Amino acid sequence: MDKPDMTAAEVAAELGLAVNTVRRMLNAGDMPGYMANKKSWRVTRQQLDQFKASGGVRRQGRPRKERINDNQ
Repeated sequence: MDKPDMTAAEVAAELGLAVNTVRRMLNAGDMPGYMANKKSWRVTRQQLDQFKASGGVRRQGRPRKERINDNQ
């Protein structure tokens, strides 16, 4: 029997992300999923596996600030 679809919290735990990050990605359409009701996202195992296979999350982080060295 297949496992039930995953919540945003379960997806976040598997990907090592914050739940709010997963929700933002789902809301933006950057991650596949569907609304189970008006407030709750769900992701199927197949959707998550395809997301991970396609490169999944690309951590960009903040741009580095250029350091100015006055000791030249």
